Amino acid sequence: MKLNKREEMVSKGIVFFIIKKGIMGWGISAAILYTVISYVMDYGFYVSSLSISEFIEQLIISFFVFPIGGILFGIVMWQLINKQKDKK
Repeated sequence: MKLNKREEMVSKGIVFFIIKKGIMGWGISAAILYTVISYVMDYGFYVSSLSISEFIEQLIISFFVFPIGGILFGIVMWQLINKQKDKK
């Protein structure tokens, strides 16, 4: 991240950072990626109504679980960014 972008992110606060980078950036994208990979590992590229309903069920569960991990990811990244800022 460039210094200007870092300063901009820090100025918006920790809550904005956690939502944007943690939940939206990591949590949601990881949930989608995990669900797609899991589906392909289980069913290959075969699509049926049963497999689609299981895909949607897994996606809903992932949308609850992975954003929680995204919150933790955002907190850790916030602390790392602030440590880098303090060193300079």
